[in-house]
Amino acid sequence: APADPVARRSRPTPLLRVMSAAQASPPPAHPTGAGAGSEATVLRILVADDHAVNQRLVLLQLTGLGHRADLVSSGAQAVAVAARRHYDVVLMDVQMPDIDGLEATRRIRAHRGDHGPWIIALTANAQPGAREACLAAGMDDYLTKPLVTADLVAALARARPPGAPCVLDPDALVRLRELVGPNTATLSELIADFLTDTPALVDTLRAARSDPDSAYRAAHTLRGLGATFGATDLARLCQRIETHAGAPDDVDPLVREVAAEHHRVALALRSLA
Repeated sequence: APADPVARRSRPTPLLRVMSAAQASPPPAHPTGAGAGSEATVLRILVADDHAVNQRLVLLQLTGLGHRADLVSSGAQAVAVAARRHYDVVLMDVQMPDIDGLEATRRIRAHRGDHGPWIIALTANAQPGAREACLAAGMDDYLTKPLVTADLVAALARARPPGAPCVLDPDALVRLRELVGPNTATLSELIADFLTDTPALVDTLRAARSDPDSAYRAAHTLRGLGATFGATDLARLCQRIETHAGAPDDVDPLVREVAAEHHRVALALRSLA
């Protein structure tokens, strides 16, 4: 008989060790004020800002919220990159060399039209009329510097496309980063472990009718691994399989939902690796 994929290793992977530590540790207070269990879509973000300090601060905030971002240092670069690649959101500094954020926004809108990114102004100018000028140029939202993380969270939530699926809980990602420390390679290794180990668990779930005990163990393991990365929908679906009391055939629709959600989670985690 084939080896049980849930127990095929004699020692726990780094991911399982971190998962155990994360579940044993109470979640720290979150500085953004976002409630526990809040969720966010992983967005593809372009940051346009010509100051190195501002660039670093915004990237740190986005990373803490579970997003990855590309970076440009001028309005002209923002226009060129946005023309070549799809972005969900552009964080656009208003004052930049060569082409300012207002003109860069006009050019992106002229090229992309209604299919362009959601553009959020970043500006230290809180004078009357500044917001209106940004909106008139085609921007969708407006944030002032210094950028407050709670305001950024709210702005990104407003930018979420209608009906976009929730994939990863940013609070869980922040806690995971605090747990593994400043070495970004460690997080990449944990994500690689998840991507390597969990497809076998999904395959075991697909065989639930012929081996319900193994399917139960696979659902339990996948639930814990998903929760470690804030994959709350995946964890919820796995818990439903764990507690399923009906006929074995009735679990098939749940397994299909788990497989689809696992695919979405894998895509989101690859964007973080």
